[in-house]
Amino acid sequence: MGLFNFIDKIANFRSFSFFNTSALIKPWSCSFIPFAAPLIAPFAFPFCYGNSIFNAGAKKLTKCVGDTFTRTTQLAPDGTVGGTSNSGTNSNAVLSSKDNTKFDSLIIKYAKQFGVNPNLVKAIMKNESGFNPTIRSPRNAYGLMQLMPSTAKSLGVDRNNVEDNIKGGVKLLRQLLDRFKGNVRLAVAAYNAGPNRKCYERGEIPKIPETQKYVKKVLNSFNKYCAA
Repeated sequence: MGLFNFIDKIANFRSFSFFNTSALIKPWSCSFIPFAAPLIAPFAFPFCYGNSIFNAGAKKLTKCVGDTFTRTTQLAPDGTVGGTSNSGTNSNAVLSSKDNTKFDSLIIKYAKQFGVNPNLVKAIMKNESGFNPTIRSPRNAYGLMQLMPSTAKSLGVDRNNVEDNIKGGVKLLRQLLDRFKGNVRLAVAAYNAGPNRKCYERGEIPKIPETQKYVKKVLNSFNKYCAA
């Protein structure tokens, strides 16, 4: 009967655990294991591996994406963690509680209004202003989302108001995501260097050291927030 119990275990491989050897040993005597090991190894290992190690990684990413996990942590061509659920326009993603959480409610509010991933908004905010609502750049960009006077005017917001500053930044980010067909990498580059550059047509970010460094930092923050 030991052999039949073993076959039954293989058929119900989801009960296996790569780290729970007792699940493999209990149904049979120790004398049966040396004989069966060469037969079970090719079948048991992939099942155990797939149902423990891969799922451990899935737990981290599913918190952000909120739907099916594709069992991959490879970056997409636009530098994000990949998958439509982690796209820049996934407004239903769970916002990470990492770093400053003071403005999270406003981030979520406008991320949903404009259909932008809240973790991308937070990544932009972190690298633009360090969550400082009154910071002003040497070029006169101001606030959490570092809006220029002309940009704020075109977006119909008061950049000196904290909520309006966030609203304007998220609205601008949505416009850039639409312009670059959801490519987060290009949208982030355009947020920093402006949208009217020929290199975007080739799928490239501007060869400006500041912009290249900025894109890398924002994407690193975004991916970290999504994996939190």
